[in-house]
Amino acid sequence: MDFKNLIAKYITGNLPPENLPSIALEYVKEGYNSSSLLILAGLDKNDGTSEIDKYFRLALQELNIIIPDKRLAVLQCAYYSAVGVLEGKEDIFWGIMGIISILKKYDFYSETKHYVYDSIFFEHVYGLFDQYDDLVNSWVDGKSDENFASSVKMEMFAALKSWCEKIRPYINK
Repeated sequence: MDFKNLIAKYITGNLPPENLPSIALEYVKEGYNSSSLLILAGLDKNDGTSEIDKYFRLALQELNIIIPDKRLAVLQCAYYSAVGVLEGKEDIFWGIMGIISILKKYDFYSETKHYVYDSIFFEHVYGLFDQYDDLVNSWVDGKSDENFASSVKMEMFAALKSWCEKIRPYINK
């Protein structure tokens, strides 16, 4: 896991503080050098979240890594999750459901101009996800339109790929 993904997960609450010492140890082994990172790597998960948080933030400062605000952290988490889906690590439907749950950690609804998530270019993915969900949950004579559902699933994949390309410049700050 790279630092941006780690930080984003931590800021959004998707990574418990007690996991940071073992992760810091891995970064030390990879050659990252910071006195606070070494201290963090030496802490025990039971040392307390305030102590762990203190050294985590100091390590980032010493390594000149900027801590993103919550909005950016949520976008970064969603992006990294989307990349995993595109790499085949998770089914497209369940992956997008997970991305939507990440996006709900920030109030993107308040930024809406015309469609939900349009401020972050996710409206098309969200619309296809909703359409697919409706298709698989609407049964006629015990069957759904599997061909149409399959084509919507392929569209979701393409839309998610397009979203990643659009959002990448915004999250790599």
